[in-house]
Amino acid sequence: MFTRIAIFIVSVCSFNSGDGAYSRSDKIVYPGPTVNSRQGYEPPIVPESCKNLTYCFEPPSNYPQERYNKMFEGKKVAPLPSIVETEVVNRLADDDYNDDCNAEVRSDRLYSIKTKEGDWRHIIQAPTENFQQRVRIEVCTALETSCFKDFPSFGGITTFCRQKQAKYEFVVDDGMGGSAKMETELPSCCVCHYKAPV
Repeated sequence: MFTRIAIFIVSVCSFNSGDGAYSRSDKIVYPGPTVNSRQGYEPPIVPESCKNLTYCFEPPSNYPQERYNKMFEGKKVAPLPSIVETEVVNRLADDDYNDDCNAEVRSDRLYSIKTKEGDWRHIIQAPTENFQQRVRIEVCTALETSCFKDFPSFGGITTFCRQKQAKYEFVVDDGMGGSAKMETELPSCCVCHYKAPV
């Protein structure tokens, strides 16, 4: 029984990038300016529903969709975003097993992300040019609660749900009329951890 429980606990949820990952050897086009300076650039007007987050699935009211479609017109690009750093370990149990860690999952296009300095940046989406940056986000809804509650405790071990983060790389508006790469951490999965008695 303990062996089975241990296998569940050390497993970390697998990664799904939505549009698929790409290798570092793939060539990616980062378009240059379509205007000459910061003139006319507006930071994202972040929707109220995203103000307490570091990312937003909703397009800001001032999202310059037409400009981004034009920026990537005719460009050949690789699927994005890419995972830069994460803990990726396939689950060893059944795919549909329940570890009692409740979470909300959404796979969709991101439109804004927050920088380390606290500023918001537009993530470039150009659907008419087949350039869409999708990501799968999984957020714990009950942090630190016990997990694998259907199994008896063993040797004083306690279990609890923890949020895992993954570092992603996106193509964002550089504020100068062009694009740039930007790394950020996003919630990737909610997993069951254990703590042995001291």
